[in-house]
Amino acid sequence: MPAPPRSRASYQSGMFVWAVAMLGTAIATPGPPDEWLGAINDGSMLYRACGTTSPPLDRRLYPTIGNGHLATLAGSDSTYLAGAYNIVGTTEPFRARFPGLAALYVVGLKGPPNSSNTTQCGARAPGNRVNCGAPGVTPAECTAKGCCFDSFSPDPHSDPWCYARNSSAVCTNTCFDPTASPPRNDDDLTWADHEALDMASATFLRRAVATHPSCGAGEITVEQRTYAHATRPALLVTDVTINATGCPSSGGARTLWSLELRPRVGANFTDRADFNWTATPSTVRGGALYAGTTFGAERSGRLVNAAVATVAPTTAAVTVAVVGGQVTTYSFPSAFLSDAASASTAAAVAVAADAALAAAIAAGPDALFAEHVAAVTATHADARIDIGGNLRLAQLLNATQHALFASLAAGSAFSTSPGGLSTGGRWTADGVDTHGGPGYPEGGSSYYGHVFWDADVWMLPGVLPFRPAVAAAMIRYRRDTMAAAVANAGAEHRNGTKWAWESAFSGVSATGGDCQEIHLQAGIAMALRQYYRVTLDRQFLVDTAWPMLTEIVAFFRSRATVLPDGTLALQKVQSPNEYARGIDNDIYTNSAFAAILEWSTAVAAVLGKPDPGQYAALAALLVIPFDAAGGRHAEYTDAPENLRIKQATLTMVPFPVMRPMSAAVQKADLVYEAAHIGDEGPAMTHSMLAIDWLAIGNVSGGNAEFLKSFDTNVIGPYQQWMECPIPPDFCQGHRPATNFLTAAGGLMQAVVYGFGGVRYHDHNLTLAPTLISNTTLLSLRGLRWGSAVLDVAVTQPSFTVTLRSYGSGTSLCVGCATDSVPPTVITVGASATIQNPNVCAVTVCQ
Repeated sequence: MPAPPRSRASYQSGMFVWAVAMLGTAIATPGPPDEWLGAINDGSMLYRACGTTSPPLDRRLYPTIGNGHLATLAGSDSTYLAGAYNIVGTTEPFRARFPGLAALYVVGLKGPPNSSNTTQCGARAPGNRVNCGAPGVTPAECTAKGCCFDSFSPDPHSDPWCYARNSSAVCTNTCFDPTASPPRNDDDLTWADHEALDMASATFLRRAVATHPSCGAGEITVEQRTYAHATRPALLVTDVTINATGCPSSGGARTLWSLELRPRVGANFTDRADFNWTATPSTVRGGALYAGTTFGAERSGRLVNAAVATVAPTTAAVTVAVVGGQVTTYSFPSAFLSDAASASTAAAVAVAADAALAAAIAAGPDALFAEHVAAVTATHADARIDIGGNLRLAQLLNATQHALFASLAAGSAFSTSPGGLSTGGRWTADGVDTHGGPGYPEGGSSYYGHVFWDADVWMLPGVLPFRPAVAAAMIRYRRDTMAAAVANAGAEHRNGTKWAWESAFSGVSATGGDCQEIHLQAGIAMALRQYYRVTLDRQFLVDTAWPMLTEIVAFFRSRATVLPDGTLALQKVQSPNEYARGIDNDIYTNSAFAAILEWSTAVAAVLGKPDPGQYAALAALLVIPFDAAGGRHAEYTDAPENLRIKQATLTMVPFPVMRPMSAAVQKADLVYEAAHIGDEGPAMTHSMLAIDWLAIGNVSGGNAEFLKSFDTNVIGPYQQWMECPIPPDFCQGHRPATNFLTAAGGLMQAVVYGFGGVRYHDHNLTLAPTLISNTTLLSLRGLRWGSAVLDVAVTQPSFTVTLRSYGSGTSLCVGCATDSVPPTVITVGASATIQNPNVCAVTVCQ
């Protein structure tokens, strides 16, 4: 069905005005470019105005540009690749930093000394040529632009063959270079600067508009667009488009300016990175190629070989031509590759990176970008969440989905960390620890890129219903590191598997030693359960789920203690409420293991394994602590009444564990936990509270907790998630992670499982949707169940279920609790409209 309308808001050009101080004179800078207004109004673009009076934006608050295989923060000096880690001495492994080649800054525009330029072509000394064409430009294309062509230079990377005529300096600009000092020289040129994250195309934009006396009333527009290519995972691209049509040719000769672009990497290209880079010849004219290997490897791991191929400037500024009367695009693609997923050699990786760059150059900037946009557009049209009637929420949901899928990808061999793929670097050139503070590489540590339970329990459930292949890649990381998990368990004299609380490339503990948060094992098993219930993929049970489940159960059996009364206890564990350590029978840990043991019986029956009932029998013996006086579950055995709680524990028992309980007990659990949650905790607790309140019909409580799930943890113009409530820059004993995808996953779950009321079971899918307060539409587009693709649109007071496709099937049945009629049959392309409130089951028609 067509995409539903998104929220609209009044944001007209001129409605917002920024005063820009230039040479002591306040100049009114208009609002966003007119062509951006539609995207800003529907929440698909996040906009920031720049200028000399605009406060600088903390580098950590810029958005992630990534495709799940590579990622960077917009404008960052660092790029990261999934699975590529370095280690120095006995330190923890950390994400290996690749150079931030996509970060180019406009630092100067040079204009002619008068309105015409009659300088003739001639051989120009090396190092004195202003680039006037993209790599591979032909002599005819070059001269057609009014530029000079001379292939005499032996080093086309340093001395372009297509070059411009003489010009003189007139200005610099701040939005492209916030560190410039002095920031501007506006004797001859006036700039109006804009930045935006266009989430509809997964592109970061910077634009500057200049006027010059030689142009009369005309303008020169310089726009940068940076994107990680959606279908060519090695590519990170920055294009610079210069529109000088407002300054036409003069007196029969084109008027030429030149634009200086400076890389953020600078002279430290090699010594700030985590590889022993060596330059090697590139087959791309004007290209540079580096190959290298990390300096250290984890225990049971290996060194990672990598390569970077680029036509972007790597050590010094370059100058490109501005041709009057024309629109010119200069493209600077870079290809980043490593052998993290499959061992190779640095030389072989370099050949592949060089080939990827050559293919990008051959495609050309316009076709390459169009290919990327088409892929992003198709993905959005297929599956996503949309909000109507509330611009703030539309922006937030779009930014959240952008952030998650910039760090996660189908087909990846790796999962991701709480801070996503755009953070995790550790070292500066002098070896100083970079734990996320100002002055350090963008993103700081954010747990050094390690994988935690955050991926399996918080991120995966939110993305799974829309992109099962992405969830499969996250599970694959756990499957591929089973050998390390077996070794981890064996080191503690346990059977089965124990995945490390923090892991990186190899799956061994990234921090060393035992961790009491064994609930991670049950969380991984719950991810298996959730994946099967969404996909109904029996082969997944055979190849992945069952082998992993049996090892997790074996670990449980060796870890559980038999009490005198014959019940089973999990002693000396740490709760998700990490203030509770060395405790017995944490409510979440025990409930999650019980649920997985019961599901193991169901899987064993489906697969015909012997004695399937043994697992459910174990679950029945496991202690589930309960406070009879309070009519609620206890946090753990002998937990004090006045307990301080860091984050969700009790609130995770109804969901995602899905342990049955009465509404009265669930309410008592929620009231207790909400009253004892500290203000310093992460936002996901409130996401779970929202889900649980909505599940028992408390809509006002659900909306209130939903607001708390982001109100104090999202900051900046690009809706950046923070680990801790803002504004503290230090909390929970460390600097908070930025780009905190754990909380982003919590928000996704609150929308899908809270307001969407979605629940997946072994044999059906149930829906009990509720419209979010102050919205007019909740659209869950591309909800998967088996081979069926459903579109759910929630309005007031009804919701519509549309069967978009169903593999080889033709129809599904929708039966609702309040209906006294047989289930509604919906065929492919048809819809069923249901009145709210209601609980409806989607099933295969009998």
